Amino acid sequence: MITPRSLNASERAAFTAARLRALQAAPYFTHALLDVRPLAAPGLGTFAVDRDWRLYLDPDTMEEWGPETSAGVLIHEIGHLVREHARRADAIGSDVDRRVWNFATDAAINDDLIHTGVALPEGAVTPEALSLPGNGIEESYYAALREDPPPGDDQDDELGCGSGAGDPIQEWEADGTPGLSPARQRITRHRVAQDVQEARRRGHAPAGLARWAEDTMTTSPQPWQSILSAAIRHSATLVAGAVTYTYRRPSRRRVPGLILPALRAPRVTVAVVIDTSGSMDQDDLAAALHETKAVVQSVNGSLTVITCDAESNIQRTTD
Repeated sequence: MITPRSLNASERAAFTAARLRALQAAPYFTHALLDVRPLAAPGLGTFAVDRDWRLYLDPDTMEEWGPETSAGVLIHEIGHLVREHARRADAIGSDVDRRVWNFATDAAINDDLIHTGVALPEGAVTPEALSLPGNGIEESYYAALREDPPPGDDQDDELGCGSGAGDPIQEWEADGTPGLSPARQRITRHRVAQDVQEARRRGHAPAGLARWAEDTMTTSPQPWQSILSAAIRHSATLVAGAVTYTYRRPSRRRVPGLILPALRAPRVTVAVVIDTSGSMDQDDLAAALHETKAVVQSVNGSLTVITCDAESNIQRTTD
């Protein structure tokens, strides 16, 4: 039975040596390597991660591998976390074959690590070993391997990389040990993506990881309705109560020898610009009018509606 526990002094020294080597080999993983929560897992036979960024290390295996190979496996496990392999496995659907997914993700990560010269254990999964093309993405590898699965089954294969890599949650995963919050995970991934992009500009980041970083840093378009709603709500809150001091009109309070300012509430002025050109169909115009009506109802101030085609035209000003 595998029972995770805190690292003892000698285990922590070995982990520190491996992490230092990993930081030298993959400096763009610095934030992730420092944020992961290491635990000793005697009998595990490998390294693994869970969804809360806890890292499980078999002390005997770490000693057998030494700092160089342990660093390579550590970078491999961090790769699972930063690339969100658990979430991406869930996104495939309830029928996802998590054994095949583990092969696909291992191949994608190790393909990058081999090209950067990082040491890996003998028998590490690679695209070449699975008859897959290099520089592929995990979902593509998974689709190919579903058609032609690697030999073996769940009982015969070694343990995977843990639930943090998209494997099922293991009974030995330490639920009671604090992990990394989802918010902190997002922040760390964002920082890693920034560092990977910077390393890529200097030619020091592998292609697959650079592709992940570019996707991560690309901002998804937001619906204009949400942006407009947030802006109006933020502006409208400024008029709730008298919050600004002004000397234009003195306070009614009288203090001998002093002129006190009065409290006033700022008045919000909103301009709504509606495109009425031929590119706007009836549904677009109806949506614009609907949102304009909502603005009228939410704003305690003045509202100017401007329609624009070839030129702008102020339609109406409301108080």
